[in-house]
Amino acid sequence: MSLSAADRHLADGLFESASKKWPSAAESFERCVSLSPRDYGPVLAAAICRLQMGQGRAAVLLLETSPCTETPPSPPFDLRHAWLSCAARLSVGDPHGAVMAATALDGPLRQRVLAHVSFASGDLRGGVKALLSAFSRAGSERAGR
Repeated sequence: MSLSAADRHLADGLFESASKKWPSAAESFERCVSLSPRDYGPVLAAAICRLQMGQGRAAVLLLETSPCTETPPSPPFDLRHAWLSCAARLSVGDPHGAVMAATALDGPLRQRVLAHVSFASGDLRGGVKALLSAFSRAGSERAGR
């Protein structure tokens, strides 16, 4: 059984990222994205590589302009996309963009992002309040199960 070109690039990217060769891994994942533009997995992987290399703007561009983002992501990519969008926005100094990206998250996950944004902007009181809210919601959700 032979692999498609997209699968070969995906496999190369996985191998390179496991070896922490971020630039070549990002290139492999981006080649995979060009061959299968509707697949969220390679987009998210390429964004992670770009963030690892300190290229937050490139990660934001990938996450926001990729053809796969024309339709909302389905689980489990929805949460992963939201988390990476928040991280990418924070890495380029855009806390408002991170908060907007966090709207796709719910409950404690959203509160954790809001806490991080508050701490990053120097609002310690807001950060503590958001963390306490996240922990209390997480506890009540577990108790409801």
